[in-house]
Amino acid sequence: MEEYNRVLLRNCLTKSLEAFNDAKFNFENNRFKVTLNRIYYSIFYSVMALGYKENFITSKHKRLMGWFNKIYIHENNIFDERLMKIYQKSFNDRQEADYTVSDTSNLSRDEIELALNDAELFNNEIKKYLDKFI
Repeated sequence: MEEYNRVLLRNCLTKSLEAFNDAKFNFENNRFKVTLNRIYYSIFYSVMALGYKENFITSKHKRLMGWFNKIYIHENNIFDERLMKIYQKSFNDRQEADYTVSDTSNLSRDEIELALNDAELFNNEIKKYLDKFI
């Protein structure tokens, strides 16, 4: 892997951690729609880091999601399908939180806490995998 991509990969992991920490902060302050946004982006940045490892660069969310599913879940069986389900759910939750006119999320506090825990699991799995390349 080129050094340039290695730097971008590390930057994405840093952004992922920052987004996750923002999600925790917002959850603790009952800002659930922002929590869901930051959960999704923490996952998105983790997957972008995988993209830099493979020289797959896109800013398109669904394209990145499809690539992750194809390469890391189905073709190479590197990650369990549960990670893909977490990724998809976080995308859908973020879409609803960001683009509905309601002031609150349709998810309960417990469901959002579960999403936060799932995001932590997702990001830890990706980071553990990438640590051997950086």
